[in-house]
Amino acid sequence: MAAVVAAGTLAVPVAGAKGPNVARVCGAGRCVTLRGERVVWPLLAWEYDGPFALLPAPRPAAFYSIRLHDPSGVEWTVLYLPGRHVVRLSQSRTPPYDRGTAAYWRTLPASADASFRRAVRGLAPLPAPAGWRRV
Repeated sequence: MAAVVAAGTLAVPVAGAKGPNVARVCGAGRCVTLRGERVVWPLLAWEYDGPFALLPAPRPAAFYSIRLHDPSGVEWTVLYLPGRHVVRLSQSRTPPYDRGTAAYWRTLPASADASFRRAVRGLAPLPAPAGWRRV
């Protein structure tokens, strides 16, 4: 049975603070850097839209690696599997706490699909790994 996690697991930017404004998007052979909250924030904004079910790790598949950063030093790591419509997320720390979140898998909602497709445009996906533990 899948666990349901309440929205807000990842920290919403606090008043006066800025959200993630830099993303490093990597595929096979190269990475690109996206800058500016307007471009970067949509890669996480959907995360706060409501509760969701945790998923078991999917079978290995082609993927993209995305690291997002905000001005306070918080880092999010996202593995995007476009062929499976799932992501694996983790966060370095969850303000105001110093602890982060462990990596977890969830479905990527259709509302976020266009933002992710724009972010990886022009990049070939990384090949499927043997397993997800070391990725």
